[in-house]
Amino acid sequence: MRIHLKFEILMVLIVVMFACKQVEKPQVETAMEGINENVVEKVNYGTIYEVNVRQYTPEGTFEAFKSHIPRLKELGVNVLWMMPLQEIGVENRKGDRGSYYSIRDYRSVNHEYGTVEDLKTLVDEIHKNDMAVILDWVGNHTAWDHYWMKDRPDFYTHDESGKVIPPVADWTDVADLNYDVPDLRDSMLQNMMYWVDSLGFDGFRCDVAGMVPVEFWQSVRAGLDKRGDYFLLAEAEEEKLHDNAFMASYGWHFHFIMNEVAQGKKGLDEIRKYLDDHVTETNFNRMHFTSNHDENTWKGNAIDRMGKDYENMAVLSFTIPGIPLIYSGQETGLHKDLMFFDKDTIEWKNDSPFFPFFKNLVSLRKNQKVLWTDNIPNSFSWLENENPDVLAFGRHLQSNDENDIMVYLNYGDEKIELGFPKNVDMSKWKSWDSEDVLAEKFSVDGNGYKIFIKR
Repeated sequence: MRIHLKFEILMVLIVVMFACKQVEKPQVETAMEGINENVVEKVNYGTIYEVNVRQYTPEGTFEAFKSHIPRLKELGVNVLWMMPLQEIGVENRKGDRGSYYSIRDYRSVNHEYGTVEDLKTLVDEIHKNDMAVILDWVGNHTAWDHYWMKDRPDFYTHDESGKVIPPVADWTDVADLNYDVPDLRDSMLQNMMYWVDSLGFDGFRCDVAGMVPVEFWQSVRAGLDKRGDYFLLAEAEEEKLHDNAFMASYGWHFHFIMNEVAQGKKGLDEIRKYLDDHVTETNFNRMHFTSNHDENTWKGNAIDRMGKDYENMAVLSFTIPGIPLIYSGQETGLHKDLMFFDKDTIEWKNDSPFFPFFKNLVSLRKNQKVLWTDNIPNSFSWLENENPDVLAFGRHLQSNDENDIMVYLNYGDEKIELGFPKNVDMSKWKSWDSEDVLAEKFSVDGNGYKIFIKR
């Protein structure tokens, strides 16, 4: 039974008064315990890993997922993005389990995953293993049976007849929120801070962030900044969202280009043009990926979707300016389109070649400072190359025009021979995965890659 509205307002006032008295000792001190540096620094040199708790294990629980933490630590990822963890709505539910993004109560925990105590234990374990954890926040809409529907119907968007509407016609399991209502903004902000202050999360990935006014996200940013160092990632591409709000956003457009190139619908010139237009961006970062929960379910798993170019696209997403992402199961060669509204467990393979593949890419980014996000401006340049099937580029620190890493991606089917750029002192360079002495010429397998780094 829900608390009566007047009583709820009274309780909010009491909580606010109490919080004001506690300013000298914010709860964030407990939340950040166990992290050697803040989450923003981890994103700077690290890799984000998306966690789909429902599909991760046969049990689909926090406790079962916890057993994978040592493996993820070995993989090297250091920021875990947890898909929504709250109770899912029943009214107008799609499928048997419903959408993760149909939130019934923002401060609840989905009982299928476990208890609040189970979640706190998991967050502590993540922190103890030197990883940060961010929560997928669904701020644009709620489930139809969220208690706001009865207590605060003014929080929702209504049509001309007064009927509450979904944000998109096809999203029939959720109801659109109206951010013109100041009380909604206040309530949403308080709910977000609860997950930071009480449960220890280190930030948020914000669902369809472009459908919520940027002014609200700016208030979230201000609230987080008062507490410490937290990370905000927007599932959107609008540049305005980086104005005192988000630290990073999705590279959706580039992802679509990678898909179309891999499927033969576009040529490599589309990648070259995109990078020419975007690699000097100085005011924001993009998150690049070959898969995520949306793409895997609705567009197909990355191995099928990108085919023979899959590994090259993954290497590209790790070596161009930006932040790389790995989706649940990719490190085990996820070759399955996971169901979205029902239980569909990931098939784990202990001997998958993709684990060392992604582990090496994660390590490359972590150990090559030139790939860190704070070195984005003016760090990218094309290398001498006349082969139309090859992307060849270098990355260098802003303080040095000489490249620190060189990447060659062969999108052709045949093995080719290439040469290093003129005036390169090969004695200063090595292959990223061996100490072999380099010759003037080197070969790249069909649909293969070569990466060289400074000794």
